[in-house]
Amino acid sequence: NPIIVKEIRSRMRGPRVFITLTLILLAMGAVMFAMLQILLASARYTNVLSPQVGQSLFAALAFLELFMICAITPAVTAGDVSSEKERQTYEMLMSTPLSPTSILWGKLVSALSYVLLLLFAGVPLASVVFIFGGVAPWDMLKALMVLGAISVAYGILGMFMSVLFGRTGRATVASFITVVVLMIGPLFLAALIGVVRGGEPPRWILAPSPISALSSALAPSMNTDMGGVFYVLSGLFNMGVAPISQISIPRPLYHYTLPFYTILSVLLYMLSTRLIQPTRQWRLRWKELLAGVVTFLVVIALLVGGFLLTANRYEWSSPVRNGTNPDGRPAIMPLPAQQVFPDKQVVPVMPEENTPTPAADQTSTPVGASSNQEPMSDETQAEIYAAVARQLFTVDNTVGTNAPNWVGLYLVSLTDDRIGDPNEPTGDPVVFSKDLLSGIAQRLGDLPPKVMWIQGKGDASVDPKTGEVDGGESAVITFGNIHPQKDGTVHVSASLYFASLGATGKTYILSNTDGTWKVTGTTGAEWIS
Repeated sequence: NPIIVKEIRSRMRGPRVFITLTLILLAMGAVMFAMLQILLASARYTNVLSPQVGQSLFAALAFLELFMICAITPAVTAGDVSSEKERQTYEMLMSTPLSPTSILWGKLVSALSYVLLLLFAGVPLASVVFIFGGVAPWDMLKALMVLGAISVAYGILGMFMSVLFGRTGRATVASFITVVVLMIGPLFLAALIGVVRGGEPPRWILAPSPISALSSALAPSMNTDMGGVFYVLSGLFNMGVAPISQISIPRPLYHYTLPFYTILSVLLYMLSTRLIQPTRQWRLRWKELLAGVVTFLVVIALLVGGFLLTANRYEWSSPVRNGTNPDGRPAIMPLPAQQVFPDKQVVPVMPEENTPTPAADQTSTPVGASSNQEPMSDETQAEIYAAVARQLFTVDNTVGTNAPNWVGLYLVSLTDDRIGDPNEPTGDPVVFSKDLLSGIAQRLGDLPPKVMWIQGKGDASVDPKTGEVDGGESAVITFGNIHPQKDGTVHVSASLYFASLGATGKTYILSNTDGTWKVTGTTGAEWIS
C-alpha cells in the first residue's frame, strides 16, 4: 500500500518523532525512579520485600503507558483524513487508482504503527522489574495485550471521528470526549449505583473502562502493602481482588473488555470505510458485504473460542449479574460438587471398623461418626469448617500477625485426614456439597482476603522455585473430615500453606457453646514448616 509507505516516511522524517520518543522514555524512567525512592523511604517504617518493589514499579509503568496511549492515540489519528480535506488534497487523493478503503487502511496502519512504537519502546525499560521479582512474563504479556487492544480501538475511534466530522479540531475534541467518557464514565456510574444500592454494582458497567481492564490484568501483580493504594484501586475498579467472598474464581474483567473493544474497532472501521466514499456511501457491493460478514464471524468465532478454552478455569457466570444479593450479602457463585475432582490421585485410607463410608452421591457426611449418630446438616458442618478456617487465618497462620496481608484465600473442596495428627482416625476423602460450599463462603465473607474454592492445591498459582502462592499474597487451606467425639466435641484436621517455608497443620477441637461451634483447642501432634 503506497499510502503506508508515504505516511510512515513522513512521520519518521525529521527529529520530532525521536524527540517525542526520548521524552516519553525519560518520563517513564523518572516515574520508575520516583516510585523506587518512595518504596525505599517506606522501608524505614515497614519491611519491604523485593517482589513488592517489582510489583509496584510494574503497575506504575503500566498505568503511565495507559494514560499516554489515551492522550496520544486520538490526537494522532483524528487528523489523518480531515487534514487532507483542509489542505484540499482529498479530491486529488480520491482520483488516484487507490480505492477509498485502501487509503483509509494506509492512513490507519501508519498512525497505529507510530503509536505501537511508543508503546513497545517502553518494554525494555519495564523489563527492569524482573530484577526485583514479583512479576511474571505472563503478567507483562497480559498488560501489553490490554494496552495494544486499547491503542488500536482508540486509533480507529480517532479515524472514525476524522471521517465523520471532516475537521481536525472537531474530530480531536470529539475523540477526546469519547475517550474520557469510556475511561471515567463507567467508574462514576459504578460508584453511583454502588452508593444508591448499598452494594457492589454489576461488573458489566466497568467493562468499557480501560482503567478497570488494566487493573484486572494486573490484579495478581499489584502490591497491597505500600500504603494500600492499589488495594483501594482494586476495590474501586472492581477488578476481582476486593474482599468479596465467592466460591470459585470469577473471570477477570479484561476478558470482557477485550471483546468489547475488538467488536467496537471492527464496527467503527466498517463505518469509516462507508463514510469515506465520495458517492453512494451506503451502497454495498456483494464482495464488500461478504467481506464484512466473514470478518465479523471470524472475530466472533475467535472470541467464543477463547472463552470456551478458558471456561474450565473460571466460574460460568454472566457479567450482567449484580455483585450482591438484595439483602446486601456478597453474591455466592455455586460450584457443582459433582464437577470437583482432585488434581492428583488420592489414595483413600481404609477407615477403622464400624466407620461408615459415604456413598458417591451423598452430601458431606462427617467421616468417623459412629453408626448410631445422625449425620450433621450442611449448615452445622459449614459453621464448623468456617470456625477452623478463621482460626487458621487469624491466629495459627505462622506469619506472626493476627491478620496477614493476603488478598486470596483458597479453600480445597476435597477433605484429607492425613494433614493433621497422624494418630487421629482417618477416612475416605469427601467432596463438599454445593450447599456446604456456599455456607462456608458466606460465613467467611467478612475476612479481608477473597475466598475461592479450588479442587486441589495444584489449582492455585504456586511459584516452582519459592513455593509461594500468588507471589506470597495468598494461602491454601485444606480441611479434614469432621470426627464427632463421645463428649460432644468434634475433631477436625486442617492445614495452611502459603510457601515452601510457610505451612502448618494440626487437629482442632471444637465445642458447641451457646448454640455456636467454636475452636477450644488442639489435640495430638502438629507440624510446621
